[in-house]
Amino acid sequence: MDEAEAEKIQNIYALYQAHGALNVVVTEAAKIGLRSRKRQAKNGGWCAGKIMARGHIHHILTNPIYAGRIPHKGKTYASQHPAIIVPERWDAIQEQLKHRSAIPGGPVTR
Repeated sequence: MDEAEAEKIQNIYALYQAHGALNVVVTEAAKIGLRSRKRQAKNGGWCAGKIMARGHIHHILTNPIYAGRIPHKGKTYASQHPAIIVPERWDAIQEQLKHRSAIPGGPVTR
């Protein structure tokens, strides 16, 4: 991942740690212009580059790949790529998400 994309991810985590609410993060991310990554589709057109929705931000916050981990069959393993988010920070965010959830959830499986 390039530095600009890594900075976006770090900004999303910082916003969540500061505000503790996904809806606020969505609003703040839109204010500062955080958008999804642009990529070229198979037909030659361009996809994404849009303001991130709540589900997209939640996926980023709960994806262990950003902590340098790979999910596989309900477990996570250390990966060979560097973490964008310090694993301890990622773990703290998971606890924060779990306690702020409207419906208590179990372990994240991917």
